[in-house]
Amino acid sequence: MSTKEESRGTLSSTDFGVAASAFILNWNTICSSFPQWTWVLSHHQVEGYLSLENILLSSTQEEHGELSFPGPGKHSHQEDPIDVDDATLVHINPCKVHYYDLHIIYCNSYRVPVLYFRAYDNDGEPLECDEIEKDLPAYSKKALSDSKWTFITQEAMVQITSVWDQ
Repeated sequence: MSTKEESRGTLSSTDFGVAASAFILNWNTICSSFPQWTWVLSHHQVEGYLSLENILLSSTQEEHGELSFPGPGKHSHQEDPIDVDDATLVHINPCKVHYYDLHIIYCNSYRVPVLYFRAYDNDGEPLECDEIEKDLPAYSKKALSDSKWTFITQEAMVQITSVWDQ
């Protein structure tokens, strides 16, 4: 990384790729019991981004700041099938469950990595900003209130349909 880039707090896309590779290697070594970050190639197959999906946070874990992850091969919206008589099934888990998908993408315009995330509930419905803020650890909540440059924005999800789908 050049000294000029360091003084501006930016990095090149090549430096981002190198740092992302080092991050994945360190994560796999240090946090081997957690789900693994992956490198996803972009549609141009030249650049890519970091991805970690299906992070699970329940209301009982929120109080302790703990995260859990679905096991290998499990889908975030489905539980393993259980043989149960539906007539006697009683929902006894009052925990509210939130899922998070994280993506770290290099922004060519500002020459910095940006964290994008998708937060949703059991039904796949997006969480509101206030629900996301409740899931944050105390130090992140403080950072949100202390700095005008630390913020969360919410974008509407738009489904694009091509003429071929009609």
